[in-house]
This record gives sequence, structure tokens and C-alpha cells, in this order.
Amino acid sequence: MKFVVVSHTHLLLATAWRLKSEGHEVSVVVAQDESEAAWSGLEQLPRLLEGADKRDADKVAQAAREPETLFVTDSRRWARTLREAGAVVLGPQQLGREASGPVPRVTFGAWFDGAALAAPHLLVEDQGLWPGGGWLGPRRAGGLTLTRAQELPSEIAEAMGPIVAGLATAAYRGLVRFAAQRVEESRAFAVTGLWLDWGWLHTQAFTAALDSDLGMVLAGEASPELRATHTVVLPVSMAPWPGRTWGKARRGQPRTWPSVEVPAPVRAAAPFFMGIRFDQGRVLTGAPAEAPDGGLVAVVHGRAEVLGLARARALQVARQLAEVLPEPQFRPDVALGVEEVLAALESEGLGLL
Repeated sequence: MKFVVVSHTHLLLATAWRLKSEGHEVSVVVAQDESEAAWSGLEQLPRLLEGADKRDADKVAQAAREPETLFVTDSRRWARTLREAGAVVLGPQQLGREASGPVPRVTFGAWFDGAALAAPHLLVEDQGLWPGGGWLGPRRAGGLTLTRAQELPSEIAEAMGPIVAGLATAAYRGLVRFAAQRVEESRAFAVTGLWLDWGWLHTQAFTAALDSDLGMVLAGEASPELRATHTVVLPVSMAPWPGRTWGKARRGQPRTWPSVEVPAPVRAAAPFFMGIRFDQGRVLTGAPAEAPDGGLVAVVHGRAEVLGLARARALQVARQLAEVLPEPQFRPDVALGVEEVLAALESEGLGLL
């Protein structure tokens, strides 16, 4: 199976490198020029198309009409065009029930394998890029904790029943994230939000947690298995990230950053480096500060059977990386509220562990 990863910026960079590390044949298409350098990584991934052609979904489809080619994209437009061209695509899909606006702090997630929800999990988001609760800081997740569930609680699974049937009919395969609340009158649960895409931090958390071969999971040849009960992911950046907040560009002159040595323990922890490029072990900024994700250095992760240990492992890598960065940013309070969420769910009869 050949994989073509199509991304606006570098949301799918972690996915592409995981596929590469597993030995799969991978090529990429990066639409925005300012994000191109972020994809240089440790070893150049081959480009499917260059120049203006890489922004033309029709030409992308024509360039990959080989058999056994699977597209992975975070673009709704490309997903639609590629499907219309007959390509096999894992990416955003419209069912008419998708939610718009910010994702709630507590949601459920799973991988839909074409027939059923697999590898169910709880997602607890640290909302905002800086500590303080609510949406303090830009309205973007500053951390995410994925907690593996043995199975979805029966009431939640029942509420998802019609949606699962719709996903199967649409031949969808990919990540699913949804919110559910108990209806006051009936006391039954109802799905109040649905996201079918490669979401920010959900993608990184699922990739970090996955114990199975990602390529085989994407191809539908293996079931996803999550390797630990808890996975904590945490963005580490340099001020003034994000350079663009919800489409509004930050004013001012582009900033550049000095090259820094990446500490060996950080490299050994294999974080998802994003928004930067490497040169013989040194970090170089890959995008100017006013680019969509200029200043975002990495998404670090920690896994463990015990939540506190998973959190400590993620923070250890974040602190080691922050020591060599100018104006580092990350949330030291990541995952602190997860135990309260788990306790609240248990009190509702929705225990996951």
C-alpha cells in the first residue's frame, strides 16, 4: 500500500512520519508554502507535486492514479475532489450531523473501521494555550489526555447507534470524536456534537497511543490497539505562537530563532516535531512567526498505565526541550483535571477503566 499525505499546514506531519518509520511508502503534498520547511524533518519525505500544482486537487488525484494508493488528508475540499476522482481517501467527510464551533472540553473518541467503533477512548482537553482555565489565551487546545476505555458505556453506545449506521453507509474510515449529554426529560444520553476529521491534538494523541501498525490500521488490515491506559500530549512552542489565531494574522515583523541543539533525551522520546526543521541535530525554525503555526516546535507525549506517570513523562520532555528554546511556552498544568472527569463519569454510571 502506498500513502499520499495531503495537508494544508503540518497537522498530519506526525502521521506521515509514523508511516515512514513503519517502512511504508509515503509521499506528501503541502499546500501552504510557509509550512513547507516544517516537513523537512530528519529525512526528506518525497513530494508528490511541486509549485502551483500542489494546490490543485485534480492534479494531485491525477498524479496518484496508481493502484493500492491511499490518500490521507485534513482538507475537506481535497477529500471531496479525490473521492470524486475515485481515490480511496481517509479524511473529513460530511454526514450532515457534524458540529461546528469549539470542541467541548470532555468528549469521546474512537477509530471507525468501516463497520464499528474500535479503540474507544475518552478525551479531556486543556482549553487555551496557557494555564488558567476556560479559553484563556488563544482559543486552541493547550493539551489533551486520551484515556483508553475497554468499551463505550452502553448508554453512550446506544446514543451513537444511528450515527454508526450512517458512518457504515458512507463507507467512512477514520477518527471519530463526539460529545454526549444526558437529556433532562428522558435521562437518556444524546449525541450533541460530532467531528469526523484529523483533529488538532486528537491526531497526535491517537498516533502516540497506537500500538498497532498505523499503515495497516489505515488500510483496514489491522484493528487499532492502544498501548497504555493514559496518553498525554502537550504542545511546546516559542512566543508569540500562534502567529495566527482563528484566521486573524498577528501584526509585526517576522521573527527568526537561533539554532539550538536538541537534547538527546528529547530526541529519544520521539516527540512530534512541528513547525521546525532539523540540520544535523539542531533545531531551525521552519516557518516565520506570522505563518499559521510559526513558533510551534513540537507536541510531546507521555504514556503510562497511571495517569500521573503519563503526565510526568510528557512534562519531563517538555521541560527538557524548553531549556534550549527562547521564550518557551507550554502548559505545566496539563491533565490536572482528568481524574475529576473520570470520577464524575463514574458517579454517572459511566466508568471507563
